[in-house]
Amino acid sequence: MQETLLVVIIIAMVGLHKLGSWQMKLIVRSEVTNALKEIQEITYIDELTGLPNRRGLKLMIRPLFARMSKPDKTPRISDLESVYVVAVDIDGLKQVNDGISHEAGDIFIQTVAGCIQNNIRASDILARLGGDEFVVIFPDSTEEQVNFAMKDARIELEERLPGYSFSHGVAGEVEVVDPDMYTYLYGIADIRCHDHKVASGKQRSN
Repeated sequence: MQETLLVVIIIAMVGLHKLGSWQMKLIVRSEVTNALKEIQEITYIDELTGLPNRRGLKLMIRPLFARMSKPDKTPRISDLESVYVVAVDIDGLKQVNDGISHEAGDIFIQTVAGCIQNNIRASDILARLGGDEFVVIFPDSTEEQVNFAMKDARIELEERLPGYSFSHGVAGEVEVVDPDMYTYLYGIADIRCHDHKVASGKQRSN
C-alpha cells in the first residue's frame, strides 16, 4: 500500500514539471497532498484495528505527559492528578494463527481491540503495539476504575469468543516525578502482565 502511494507521488511530481496546464497542475498537487495524508495515516495508525500504533501512541501521549516544574524544579505531569498504564497481552494468539488461520488470528485481534475500546472512556488511550500486545492509558483515574474496565472488557471478550481471553498488568502513579514516566510505568505493567500469564499457566506468543 505504501509502495503504491509512493509511486503515485513520484509520478505526480514528475507530472508537475511536464504538464503545461495550471489546472492540471492543481489536480496533481491535490493528488499528492491526499497521498501524503494517507501515508501519514498508515505511519501512525494500525491498519488491522484502526488504533494508534507505536508511533501514533508517542504523538498522543506527548501532550498528555507534558511536564512542568515544581518549585524545586522536579519534573511532573502538568494537569493530571493520576495516570495508569495497562499492558495487555492476548492469550493464545499464536495457537489461533498456527492451528486455525492467520485470518482467524486477525479477527481475534480485532475483537480484543473492540472489547477493550467498548469498556474504556473517550479520554483513555488504547493503542496496538504490534502482534498480540496492546497498551491502555487511563489519565485521571483510579486503580479500581482501571480494574473494573479491564474486567468488563475481558467478560465481553469471553462472551463473544468463548474460551479466549487476554492478560494484563497495571502500573500507576498519583504524582509522577520521573521524566520518562510512560516508559517506566509501561515497563512495570508489562512485567506484571507477564507474571499474570505465568501464574495462570499461559505463555506469550513469540
